Amino acid sequence: MEEVSAADPTVLVTHRLEFGQNILWLDCVKGVTGSKIWLEICTDDVQSAANYLRVNDVTICDEAEEIDPPMHRIEDPAGNIFLLKKQMN
Repeated sequence: MEEVSAADPTVLVTHRLEFGQNILWLDCVKGVTGSKIWLEICTDDVQSAANYLRVNDVTICDEAEEIDPPMHRIEDPAGNIFLLKKQMN
C-alpha cells in the first residue's frame, strides 16, 4: 500500500493498493463521516458501454453527483456506486 497525492481538494489523504490488475483506493474525504464504496468499470469505449447499459435497462444517474466527463455514474438497488470510465493504459 502506498500513500499518493490526490488531485481532488476534498480528499485529505488517499492510499493505493494493487491486487494484480485490480486497484483499491482508500480515500479520507473531508466532511464525510460514513463510508461509501465506489467501484469502477473501465472500458476503451465509454459511450458504447453506456449505450449497452441503457438498452439493458441500467439507469445512468450522472445528475446525482458531479463527476468528470466522459465518466458515467450508476447506482445499484443496494446503493453501491459504479463509475463507468475510460480504461487507463
